[in-house]
Amino acid sequence: MTYLLSVVVLAAVITAGCINPLPTQIFRPDTTAEFGSTYSDSEQAVTVFSAQKTQSFTSVFYNVSSTKEAAKGYTFVIVDAQIQNIGADRIAVIPHRFSIVDSGGNRFEKEPYHGSGWLMSGELTKNQYKKGKVLFEIPQNSKELVLHYDLNGKLLSWKIN
Repeated sequence: MTYLLSVVVLAAVITAGCINPLPTQIFRPDTTAEFGSTYSDSEQAVTVFSAQKTQSFTSVFYNVSSTKEAAKGYTFVIVDAQIQNIGADRIAVIPHRFSIVDSGGNRFEKEPYHGSGWLMSGELTKNQYKKGKVLFEIPQNSKELVLHYDLNGKLLSWKIN
């Protein structure tokens, strides 16, 4: 028993030095993008068709329609986008690569929401694409909103009016 404990402790000490924290990346906009235009690297093509502010939206989930209102003092931003695999290997569609930043430097992440018409995570093979909406809820007083997408380390930016 003590031998096993000694081996476990020794293994923990040896591997403790091998653990590196994930680096924090600071992205700067590489490309100011236009709605409706497609941007790509060697693996994927990204098109953002629009980003609309709204106080409520209606969604359908398993044939049940529901309307959701933004919390008091907040508004929704609904982004309509498409991701296509243009490379030879499978790629992962990750809607969390989208974020919104305001003039105060506040960053807003995608809200979890599921229903028909929403951009969901998944895998794509060559020439496949996923199209759908990505939901954000942001304070109404946020100014100069910019939508960002991390295209494998290259940051695409769209100004939201």
